[in-house]
Amino acid sequence: MPQKKNPDAAELLRAKAPRVRRTSPGLHGVLHGLPLTYNKDLQEDKERLFDAVDTLELTIAAATEMLRGISFNRERMAEAAADEFPAATDIADLLVRRGVPFRQAHGIVAGLVRYAIGNGKAPVELSEDEVRDMRGARAGYHELLAEGAWLESKVSEGGTSLARVREQIERARRGAGGGARFEPGSPTTARCNDVARDLVGCTVRHADAAGRIVEVESYHMEEPACHAFVA
Repeated sequence: MPQKKNPDAAELLRAKAPRVRRTSPGLHGVLHGLPLTYNKDLQEDKERLFDAVDTLELTIAAATEMLRGISFNRERMAEAAADEFPAATDIADLLVRRGVPFRQAHGIVAGLVRYAIGNGKAPVELSEDEVRDMRGARAGYHELLAEGAWLESKVSEGGTSLARVREQIERARRGAGGGARFEPGSPTTARCNDVARDLVGCTVRHADAAGRIVEVESYHMEEPACHAFVA
């Protein structure tokens, strides 16, 4: 579609991530049955390993160029977020919460959208009489469409509410190397589990060698397994 302007690089990067992640259980599946050293099973690790490396190199290059040249038009983004028609599903959900079966709510909302478009109005501009088909949900209709309200209603992980967006930004910053910094021997009063989470994504450096922490385990001192780590 020539009129569409999709963020191709970002969409492809999103799809490449699970492609790389799938190689880990695949490799584990190859390795877990080995009785000791090299067996012929290991010829099956090459395809997964090489594909993961090639995919990472390509996606890192694409991500680097995308982020280097990216800019955000905040005014246009705010204007797009103010469009109320994507909130049609939220209106249907409102009806469902008031006892209307979804199959009926879908038809009611579709009629409202057609009516609004046909009369050149935004959904929030419809009067009480014009939304009379909303039945018992009329009382909450305009509140739902208030500025930013339907965006703020998405509070599950990864949602569009401000709190969830801030969490995603912080997670991305930490994943990009902006996580907590720990010096050797430095004391900490933080809870063990909190420190463990902060360590994920950190880079460990010693002399000319460096590595990224991708997995941690934390144990409470009273757990039987912790004795191996106390020393």
